[in-house]
Amino acid sequence: EGASIFSVHKAMELMESSPERFNGVESRAAKHMRDETFVMIGKNKVKLLPDPTPGRALAWGGTLAIWGIGAIVLTSCKYLGIKSLEDVNHAMKRTLDPLAKGIKEMFVPLRTSFEKTQWFEQSQHAHEFGESNFAMDLKKKFAI
Repeated sequence: EGASIFSVHKAMELMESSPERFNGVESRAAKHMRDETFVMIGKNKVKLLPDPTPGRALAWGGTLAIWGIGAIVLTSCKYLGIKSLEDVNHAMKRTLDPLAKGIKEMFVPLRTSFEKTQWFEQSQHAHEFGESNFAMDLKKKFAI
């Protein structure tokens, strides 16, 4: 009592203390608004964590992202047996060739069934379309 928030010496005390005269919702809200990051070491107050700011959040997020990507790259290199840049080509061929062959084998039946369609047969003779009667009529009608 008798302290003001404008007092330089008492303002910190007021911010850290919870109000006694409020009950219910106000008291719970006031407890959540208190700064709990201070710890008493001897007679000194020590702040455990710095104030959270958007800049610090961005810096920590970027740091963790770079660290995570580095960990993934190192783990992948160790798993694939990559020790130098020259090993990358061999490791990728060794790893991706079976996948490429599997995809190719999956699409071969699709291609063979597509080649049996009438549309595919007509597309193979597309160079002859320019000489057809239909194409000549179109040229006559839309000639400028």
